[in-house]
Amino acid sequence: MSKYLKVFSLSCHHTWRNKKALIGLSLFLVICLVIFANLWEVLARRRGLTTMDPQELLWYIALNQWILVAIPRTERVIERDFRTGKLAYLIPRPMSYLGYVFVQACGQALVYMAMLGVISYIFTWGFVGSITISGWGLVVVFVSGLLALILGIILKMIIGLLAFWMHDVDPVAWIFEKSLFALGGLLLPLSAYPPAWQAVAKYTPFSMILGGRSALALHYNPVIAFELLAQLLLWIILGGIIARLLYHRGLKIMSIGGG
Repeated sequence: MSKYLKVFSLSCHHTWRNKKALIGLSLFLVICLVIFANLWEVLARRRGLTTMDPQELLWYIALNQWILVAIPRTERVIERDFRTGKLAYLIPRPMSYLGYVFVQACGQALVYMAMLGVISYIFTWGFVGSITISGWGLVVVFVSGLLALILGIILKMIIGLLAFWMHDVDPVAWIFEKSLFALGGLLLPLSAYPPAWQAVAKYTPFSMILGGRSALALHYNPVIAFELLAQLLLWIILGGIIARLLYHRGLKIMSIGGG
């Protein structure tokens, strides 16, 4: 465990020292929020489109973007390690390769989450003003945000592990991102979607990473909060099992193929 804690600490340190990447992510987040803020003005004129008032809607979008931008591109790390042959040198290390990649990504995500959270708050507060969130709502914001980041990292790892079979995982990553937008409720709460679409989104992890988490933060409900956190944990466990199965299956294929 001490080895993983050291990797986590180094990842946090290196991410914080990489000012160019932090500035780039910050600018990207601000650009997205500016675009969505103008879109928010259009949506605000269409009454009845959502039960949220215009102020809440922009905060909802900001909470979504905060986590979405903070998820590291872990699939590219795994794909690069596989393509370059670096994976063969990392496997003999006295720690799990999956554990190493996961902990390293968590260190990045934690720094991104802290910095982008401040930027999201400042921008949204400056654009529409503050909003009242209950104490438990704030707890849900941070706990569900951390769990959503972990789930996002695991899903990205699963995509990266498909490199054992596909070699190029960009198409799968593209489908994942578009599914996240469509089924996650990026711009509008899922309650504004058609009932059939809501039913589909309910059985995917996407709504818990984005829309369901953000809507709950603004309108706290203890029963829904418990369900959301339980579902996030279940998806994290399921995703971890799938990642391990894919990894060990991929190693067998690689061994049969000669390394």
